[in-house]
Amino acid sequence: IGEKMCRMISEDFTLDTKLIEGSYPNYRLVVPTSFKQEIELPVSVFKSKIETVALVLSENSSYVVLEFEENRLSVVASSAEVGEGRDTMEINFTGEPFEVSFNPVFLADPLRNIDAENIRFRINDPLNPVAMESGDGFLYVIMPIRKKAPAAQ
Repeated sequence: IGEKMCRMISEDFTLDTKLIEGSYPNYRLVVPTSFKQEIELPVSVFKSKIETVALVLSENSSYVVLEFEENRLSVVASSAEVGEGRDTMEINFTGEPFEVSFNPVFLADPLRNIDAENIRFRINDPLNPVAMESGDGFLYVIMPIRKKAPAAQ
C-alpha cells in the first residue's frame, strides 16, 4: 500500500499492517529477574475458575482476587449489584498466605490462547508485575490491580 503500510490478501482474510514509528520499549525491563513464589497451576481449571466467578462482576467492580493459602487457591469476585462468587482449587503452595487482584479479562486472556496443561504463576508481592510462563517460551506479564479503599461515609 505504501512505504510504511502493507496489505496481505488470501481467500479467507485480508490483513492490513502499519509500521510503528519510534523504538519499541524494552519489555524485559518490567519483568523481574527473580520471584519469591512460583506456583504451578492447571491452565483449564484456573481459567474456568476465573471465568465462573467473574460472572458476578459489574462495571463498578472489575477485578478478581486470588487468595493463596496453604495448598489452596480461592478465586473471588464481588459486586454490590449481584453478590459474591467464590471458587477454590487445590494447589501446591506453602508459605505466608497472600492475596492479589487482577482484571479478570487480562488474567484469563493468556489462558485461552496457551497450548499447555500447566502454567507457572510467578510473583513477588501483590503490587509488582506477575509473570505466567509455560515451559515452551511463553511469557505473559500482568500488573495487579490496587484495590481502592472504601470511601469514608
